[in-house]
Amino acid sequence: MTDNKMRIIKICFLAAAVNFLLLTGAPLSAETGKSGASFLKIAPTAGSEAMGGAYTAAASGIGALYYNPAGMVYGRQTQAGFTHTAWIQGMTYDFAGSIVPVMWGNLGISVISMRSGEIDGRDSDGSKTADFESSDTAFTVSAARELNGKNMLGVNVKFIRQTIADESAEGFAVDMGAMRALTDKVSVGLSVRNLGPDMKFIEEKYPLPLTFTLGGMFKFAGVFGLTADMAYEPVDEKKTFRMGMQLAPARFMVLRAGYMMKAVSAVYGDTESDDFDDEEGIGGGVGFNFGSYALDYSIKPYADLGTSQRVSFRVGF
Repeated sequence: MTDNKMRIIKICFLAAAVNFLLLTGAPLSAETGKSGASFLKIAPTAGSEAMGGAYTAAASGIGALYYNPAGMVYGRQTQAGFTHTAWIQGMTYDFAGSIVPVMWGNLGISVISMRSGEIDGRDSDGSKTADFESSDTAFTVSAARELNGKNMLGVNVKFIRQTIADESAEGFAVDMGAMRALTDKVSVGLSVRNLGPDMKFIEEKYPLPLTFTLGGMFKFAGVFGLTADMAYEPVDEKKTFRMGMQLAPARFMVLRAGYMMKAVSAVYGDTESDDFDDEEGIGGGVGFNFGSYALDYSIKPYADLGTSQRVSFRVGF
């Protein structure tokens, strides 16, 4: 292997470490087998992120394209939307998607793009080299249908590309989701995200961030909602619990808040520790609805790494 390729591999590992730190706010583990393509873990819509990401059973419209494709069934109208995120450490994250009703269900399409901006290049001796950029992209095609009045199924097929300097890696993954309305006020959802083969960057392979999520939602009087998700990431050996709430004090306004924490011993039977860790995080936001138009905003602090802010816009036709 040439010295140039070795340098690129080192850059790749450094960028992956930075991405992981930015996403979790936790110390990086360099253990073999940890997942890559960490940008696939980032929530693309402000409304869902304001609720702590507890959206598996509440997913509908554009947000369903990421959390649970089965939720696309809600709302039989053409929709389009986009999100711009001022991500921490100067990175940017953008999302755009659309849903179109068809005879047998709904079809969707979306794209995610994350860019680092220019990064100072350094060789193994620390000397300055040419600047470079890193970028992550995922293009997704989605489909969903309602089996009866209470059961919905959906699937995503996503094509992934990661680029660092002049080197790139390509891969694909599948998401699957299901939702069921137990009553008019209670629903449950299940999703499997990022199921696919390992990606390969030059000579290094890394698995995708496979995630299993089970969620529930409770609605009260049409103006108040509570959501909760339990997620398990087998590759990263991580379990999380998320909860969210939304309140509509007026027809044109929605207030949201959410919380994400590491799963506690009461839920997962961890006898070594019953304390939360640095992955705890609270966030919130507000949404405005004007007829077929909606504008959402969310904010979430990441300790010393900075604050992430999202703005989402969607329209129905």
